[in-house]
Amino acid sequence: KYCFFPMRLLPTPTLPLADMAVSPLGFGTWAWGNRLLWDYDPALDDQIRSAVQKVMGSDASFLGKRPGVFFDTGDSYGTGKLEGRAEELLGGFKRARARPERLVIGTKLAVYPNRLTG
Repeated sequence: KYCFFPMRLLPTPTLPLADMAVSPLGFGTWAWGNRLLWDYDPALDDQIRSAVQKVMGSDASFLGKRPGVFFDTGDSYGTGKLEGRAEELLGGFKRARARPERLVIGTKLAVYPNRLTG
C-alpha cells in the first residue's frame, strides 16, 4: 500500500495495535490555541476546520479502505484559557465525520511541575 505525495511514493504505515493504515505524513496542531507563539484567534477555527476537511477528503471508500489521517496534539497545545484547545477542536472534527475512525489522534502529556501533586 502506498500514498501518493508529489514526486515520491511513501509507504503507508499501519498502526500495530489498531491494524489501521495511516497517512505517512501527519499534521501538527501546536498552533491551535497558542496565542503566545502563533497568534491564534478563535475566529480562525473555521479556517482550521476547512483545512482538516480538505486533508481528510471524502470518507467514501473507492478501492477498499482509505487510510486514516494522523494528527499530533498534546494537552498543553494552547495557552492560558485556551490550553487543550487543539484536542477540543480535533474531538469536534472527529465527531462530525461519517467515519470518525479515519481521523487518528496521537497525544501526549506535558508533566509541568505545577501538575505534580506528590
